[in-house]
Amino acid sequence: MAKALEKDYEIELLGTAFGTGTNWGKGLWLPLESENLEIKQVPGDYFPGYFASMAKLISQITGDVVIACKPRLPSYGIALVNRLIKKTPIILDVDDDEIAQTLPGKKVKFHNFIRHPNGYWATRLMNVFRHSADATFCVSSYFQSRYGGVIVPHGREVNGLKPGMYKREDVVNDLGIDPSKKTIGFIGTPQAAKGVHKVLEAINKLNRKDVLFVIVGGDISEPYLSGLLAEYPNTLMVIGPQPLAKIAYYYAAIDIIVLPQENVSVSLGQMPAKLTDAMAMAKPIIASRIADIPHYIQDCGLLIEPGSVDELADAIQWLLNHPDEATSMGLKARKAFEEKMTTDVMLATMKKEINRCLSVSNYPNN
Repeated sequence: MAKALEKDYEIELLGTAFGTGTNWGKGLWLPLESENLEIKQVPGDYFPGYFASMAKLISQITGDVVIACKPRLPSYGIALVNRLIKKTPIILDVDDDEIAQTLPGKKVKFHNFIRHPNGYWATRLMNVFRHSADATFCVSSYFQSRYGGVIVPHGREVNGLKPGMYKREDVVNDLGIDPSKKTIGFIGTPQAAKGVHKVLEAINKLNRKDVLFVIVGGDISEPYLSGLLAEYPNTLMVIGPQPLAKIAYYYAAIDIIVLPQENVSVSLGQMPAKLTDAMAMAKPIIASRIADIPHYIQDCGLLIEPGSVDELADAIQWLLNHPDEATSMGLKARKAFEEKMTTDVMLATMKKEINRCLSVSNYPNN
């Protein structure tokens, strides 16, 4: 979004660095580390300590419009307080079901569960104010039906990702992959809700020894992924999290991209950014018939019912057995990306809403 907006606007990025565990204020989301973006950060904390971080963050906001990424307290909550003080209009950006995302696990301490500004109860509070923004960007029609606003897809620069940036044989050799193997890829954070385990079940069902499932972005210390590695040691290859600048390199090694989202609450409106990436890289795609995914790949991908290992196996087999058709499908996906999912397409939609917010007379700062 920032890459799209910086074409026509001055952008400032601000946020809270929560880190992991109690490691407050440490680290930046790895994919962003390679991006040429200046990001102002304040350290995270539990309440009441977080009030000081909120005040510091609000003091640094200078924009004429604030885009709150996700309806959570450290973004949308701060934007609401900032509007009370400075009369700055707010655009709420929604791309996930944050309430479903923040449901507490069994090991969460109740004391911390209540006090965490990015936790479940704080997020539930933000949901009460979901219609209080001056405008809303939604990634899918599912979220649009809940929050209103306009649909803004996940976009990429038209030439930022494109086929031919790297040679498959070079990347496969670098990664130590047998060049005779067909590669099925998932690029992102592997989770059960994303159906990653179903891909391995489908490959196992096909009994294809010439197929390797490659996950890029996985942490093998996570129980879910370590369990899959133990169960499918000869079928699964895991590469750790990577900066966005290197994503095209890994796509070059992948023959088929799979996005087998499960039919669960966290997935119902979700539009994976990796769908945009795969289309930009002209990859044949197999994806679940969920959210707005069919709208984008109805004519340039294979759609399956969420959770169906049989349909997933059939789709994999068909693409492996029809390489020319798979290539043609990927080229159609690239064309659809250029028409519907570039940063220029994003910008055109966002500009209309931004200009409308700036024209509202209730905000004298404008």
